[in-house]
Amino acid sequence: MNKKDLANKKRKKTRQGGQVTDQNPEFMLLIVHLTPKASANKVEGWALNAEGKKVLRVKVTAVPENGKANEALIKLLSKTFHLSKSQIVLIRGETSRIKHFKVDADLTKIETLIEYLIKSKLP
Repeated sequence: MNKKDLANKKRKKTRQGGQVTDQNPEFMLLIVHLTPKASANKVEGWALNAEGKKVLRVKVTAVPENGKANEALIKLLSKTFHLSKSQIVLIRGETSRIKHFKVDADLTKIETLIEYLIKSKLP
């Protein structure tokens, strides 16, 4: 099997994983817009991307080298959502600012936590 075949096989697995995530109520697909090298680690809130999908805007202080920003993001999300790091799996966007996560939690629980977090930071 050559490199192109392996890449296609990997893409198919990702798509299948995304479909399972969308259909399974115990998992959710979370899209995150990450800003590395920020002044503080924080979840800013929801935004809409160009396709009209909800995207969670997050900032981390880590630099985007050798996966440090991804590790900081997973750590921040796990702390914010009261989940273990193993419940948050990066499925796409390892080197991109737009990241897709498979989260082993209920969507309403996550949205409630984010809304509470946003409201508590208002002046």
